[in-house]
Formats: sequence, C-alpha cells, structure tokens
Amino acid sequence: MKRNVLLKSILGLATTVALLLVSCGGGGGGGGGGGSDDTCKNYTAVATVPSLWTQLSPTGTPPAARNQHEFAYDAANDRLIIHGGRDGTQSFNDTWVLANASGVSGTPTWNHLTTAGTAPQRYLAAFGYNSAKNKFLLFGGSDSTGQTKMDLWLLSNANGVEGTAATWSTVQIAGTAPSVRGSMASAYDETSDTLILFGGGACSGTACTLYNETWLINSVTTAPTWQKINPTGTLPPALANLSAVYDPARNCLVIFGGNASTANPPDTLARVDDTWVLSDVIGSGTPAWSQLTTTIAPPARGGHSAVFDSTNNRMIVFGGVGTENYVGKDVWILVNPGAASPTWAEYSTGAPQPPARGNHAAVYTGTGKNRMIVFGGATGGGTFTNDTWVLRNANGIPSSTVSAITIKGGSVSVCNGYTIQLTPVATDAAGNEVSGVLFIWSTSNPAAATVSPTGLVTGAGAGSATITAGNGVVSGSLAITIKLPPTTPGGGGGGSTLSIVEGQTVSACFDTNAGITSVVNPQTLIAFGGAPLSGYTWTISSLSAFPSGTTVSSLTGVFNGTGGKFALAPGSYTFKMDVSDGTSSASGTITLIVEEANSSGAGGIPGVGCPDAVFQQSPSFGNLLPSAKAGSPYGASLWVMGGTPPYTWSLATGTLPPGLSVDASKGVVRGTPFSSASGQTFQFTVKVTDAMGETAITPSTYRITVQ
Repeated sequence: MKRNVLLKSILGLATTVALLLVSCGGGGGGGGGGGSDDTCKNYTAVATVPSLWTQLSPTGTPPAARNQHEFAYDAANDRLIIHGGRDGTQSFNDTWVLANASGVSGTPTWNHLTTAGTAPQRYLAAFGYNSAKNKFLLFGGSDSTGQTKMDLWLLSNANGVEGTAATWSTVQIAGTAPSVRGSMASAYDETSDTLILFGGGACSGTACTLYNETWLINSVTTAPTWQKINPTGTLPPALANLSAVYDPARNCLVIFGGNASTANPPDTLARVDDTWVLSDVIGSGTPAWSQLTTTIAPPARGGHSAVFDSTNNRMIVFGGVGTENYVGKDVWILVNPGAASPTWAEYSTGAPQPPARGNHAAVYTGTGKNRMIVFGGATGGGTFTNDTWVLRNANGIPSSTVSAITIKGGSVSVCNGYTIQLTPVATDAAGNEVSGVLFIWSTSNPAAATVSPTGLVTGAGAGSATITAGNGVVSGSLAITIKLPPTTPGGGGGGSTLSIVEGQTVSACFDTNAGITSVVNPQTLIAFGGAPLSGYTWTISSLSAFPSGTTVSSLTGVFNGTGGKFALAPGSYTFKMDVSDGTSSASGTITLIVEEANSSGAGGIPGVGCPDAVFQQSPSFGNLLPSAKAGSPYGASLWVMGGTPPYTWSLATGTLPPGLSVDASKGVVRGTPFSSASGQTFQFTVKVTDAMGETAITPSTYRITVQ
C-alpha cells in the first residue's frame, strides 16, 4: 500500500486541542446558546443527547462470538435468525434463533435450532428470508477451506416456531451463472421472490478481480433461475464488501460504501463513500444506475450494515471499517434514496453505545416497533463479540410529534478556529422533550462558521452565521458570532510574545503484534509569535523528560521515536518543552496519548492497528493563521503528521505577504511583512515532502491578514 503524508494546517488541530488561550475581545450573550466570554476556547456540550441504545441480556446459551454471519428477521414473530459466520480460528454451520429479539414483547431468549440435512458452513454469503413460507435462503459465500461457492441453500421452518424440524436442502439454479465471486452486496424481495446480487470479486495470489455487474436469482424458493440485467446510465465502480437494500415501493436497489481495491489483501484507502441507486431493478422496466449527490455523506467504509424502512424511505447504516482500519459505531440515515432531494444525516443516539464493530448482523423490525437489532461482529484487533443491542426509534422519526426545536450551546460567540458543540432539544406541544429525532444541520454562512453532522460548530472566519437544526418539518436556529484572535501578547502573529500552543497532543500506538513495541506518529509541535529570524529552537525543559523511546528535534520541532523497539504502555504522558526564537523563550506542556493497538486481524476485519498516516483535511480548517503586523517580526509554525521525517516545505500556490517566507527545512512562516502589505489578506497553500519523496498539499488555503 502506498504510504501517504498526512498534512494539516495548524487550525486542523482545533478539533482535538485548545489553541492559544488568549483574549478574544467583547462578546454577546443570551439565546439558546447561553452567553459568551472573552476567552478563546472550545465549548463542550451543555446538554445531553437522550440514550437510544439498549444492550439486551437474553436468557439461554448464546451463539459463539463471530462475524460475517448470515441473518434474517421474522417480523411477525419477532425472531432473529443467525447462521454460520466465523471467528479468528474457525467457521460455523450452526443456526440460532433469538425469540423476542426486539425486547418489546417479552424476554429475549436464545435457542440453538436443531436442523436436518447437511448445514452449509459459510461466511460472507448472500441471504434472505421468505416470511410467508418461513424459508431462510443462503447463496454462495466461503466455506471452511476459504473456497468461494456459488450454490443456493434453503432452510425450511427457519424460525423454529413450527412443530416440524427445520431442514437444509440445496437447490439447482437454472440458466447461465456469473463467474465465481464472493463478498457481494445482496438484497431479497419477498413479493417477487427475487435475490438481487451486485459486485463482489475473486482473488488469486496478490490480485483480485472485482465486478460491477448486477444479477438476479428469480423465483428463489420455487424454480430459481439466473438473470443478468444490463442497466443504462453510468455504472458504479467495481466493489466488494459493500451494503445494499431494496426499496419495494420504488423498485430500486440502493448501495453504499465498499472497497474498490484489486489488491489482495485490499488497500484500505480504496474504501469509498459513494451512494448509488439502480431503478427498475425487478420486472419488465429498464434498469438505470444513478449516483446520488448529497451535501454530506458518511465517511468511506466497508463491512458496515444497512437496513431499510420502506414506509418512510430511509436507509440506516451502522458501523463498519474506515479507510484507516478503525472500526466504527456511528449511525447514519439516508432520507429519501431513489426520490427527490436525498439527504444523509448522522444520527446522534446518546450513550451508552454498542462497542464499535464491523461485519455484524443488523435487522429492522418495521415501523411498528421501530427498532434496529444488532448482533455480533468483529470489534477490531482480531476480537469478536456475541452481544445483542437494540436501537430505539431507529429511523429517526419519534412516535411523538415535534412542535419545537431549541438549540443549546455554551456560547453564542467563538474565536476563529475554535469550536462550540451544540445540542438540539426537541419538544412536543406540552413542552416535553422528544427523543429519537434525526436532526439535519446547516449554516447560513460557511465562510464564518461550519457545522458538522452532529452539531459541532467551527469558526472559519470573522463574521456571523445562523446555525439551524431541523427534522424536515420543524427547525430551530442559533446565531453565532466568529471573532479573530488578536495579535496581543500570547496571541501569536506579528510583534507578539513567543508562545507554545497550549493543549497540544501527540500520539503513539502500543502494538502487541510487533514484538510488544510502541509506534510513534511523527508530528510537528506548534509555536507562534516572537521573532524567529532563523526559525524556532526546541529543547526539553530542565524539570521534565521525554517519555521512553521518544524525542523532539531541536531544529524542526518534530516529535518522533528514537528508533528501535521500546514498550510504552497505553495511557497519557506529559512532558514540558521550551522554545526559543534566539532572543526570547517560552514553555508549554505536551501530552502524549498512547492507544493500545493490534495490527493483525481475523475473519476479514483488520485489527485496530497503527495505520499509515493518510492525507486528509476538513475544508473548514486550515484557512487562517495568526494575523501579522507590518514592520514587526512574524512567526507561525505549520503542522504535519505522518510520513518519514525530515520534511521539506515549499509554497505550492498563492502568495505570501511580502517580507514573509516558508522555511523549507523547519516548516515555519517567518519574516517581517512590508508596509505595502498592510490592510491586505494573503492566501496560499503549502506542499510538504517527506524523506521518502511522498508529498501532500493543503487542500484549503491558508490566510494571513496584515495589519
């Protein structure tokens, strides 16, 4: 896999560290967001999101922990059916039924379903359930030897309710079959008795062949027959390990995510965040692919789950594995796929939440109970689980009518580059809080303030913005004012006192698969202000010491490992650094966070390892450095993480204020702005190249205003 350099602007730190704690000038108050103060800081949430998740405690012996299993839900009898899958050492061919699976009507109870016939030992298979015939269907997947199969199995009396035994049988499929492939997306339509298959791939050695074909198995439970459909429109990329749901009301297939890599094992960076819709997928119409265009989308992932509320036209996505090999536990809802104005929104579900996972089971109960049931999966680091969780109000539509929405926050003003976490509170006509609402956020002025899908507001430039949260019917708003940090002592920029950015964090992994060793993520430390005519010089404070196995370059301020193996247990470590510009000095505390990691995986899920640093930057960050003063010395460090130091810095596009330059070896913007630059704002991007020749350019522009 190609290793990339992760390049961010200093303002990219705003999500994880507090920037300079300096005076920001006046400030208003009032409104749903409370007041404001004169300090530049990040504001945490002042209200709590109601908890929607519940972990079930079923009676009976549960299935063994597993992932990549097949599953189905019998809505009429509230029963979850689980079959097969694998853990890190074995694959399974057992079948289990969880009675009262939603926990609504009684105590959930696990039952091991005794079956007749030879049960298929499969994982990563396609599957479905015909409730009218009480038949569970399974197609393809991989067997206990890892060989990909293309056969069809039916399990009769699958829910365990009927008196006769559940029986497995194989069924021949008529017609011309596709070439052998696995990890396909699938969806089953009971009305037409059709199993829809898309994508997948076949691997040999270090290479894989992926497909973007769509196939149907018609009349699955009676006389199964192959049909390849040939849609019009631009086809999706060839993908594997993606999700699919079928919308019977609009006769369309909706796919999301997956991996486009043809390497074996696949490159995690090739996971995508695309959403595609195939219309007229079943029947005599003309199928056509189209890619959905939405304002936001969930981060790229694979191994996630997707369920569908056909009544309200909503697809609910949970968990999966992202591009950096970390498993997730976020919930996203796609409103109106296959219809006008589709919208993605992240669903805030409160705490507690299920542990992050991928390749799990997830089913939707229907709008009557409005639950999503999640079972099992891989939790990263080669570990698996057999727990069961239920998400109430799974579609984001509460049973009570929302009459008003109020937005609460710790302030109504914030300095540029800092954040305010807002929390929307929905109430009914009587003023009672309503939980389980999907909120869609927007900002009236993204040049001043951006807002994340969960209500985190980030100052992007001086000005004001109205932040709105709504559920599609009712909305609430809050006006936010964004102020620029001044160029007073401690504030950085031209003529200011030298300072180290407070609250900086650096990171490392404790990797049990690398001989019990720690892996440090190289990263530059940040200083502002002073007169760094030759850059900054960094030293460890006399009363402090570096955490074992780490160091900071005195010339470049790059935090890194000292080389060789060393063990640094998971936890937090602090150390003090001094920085000098040649005439003055400053001190600051740095926090090293070591997270436990495991770079090996099993069951198709990579471990939560120490991934290569990846180029990324939110467009809302990186657009403003401390302002400068004409005729006064200026200094500001730039930030980079990942890659292989030393780094080489250069101007990529745009123009620096006359008199300033980027120090090629130290990553510092320094110099004395000319008087001709006074009153102007200069925009530019920076390129960084590491020792291995990898490069990255800031995707959004830096801005320096000269006073």
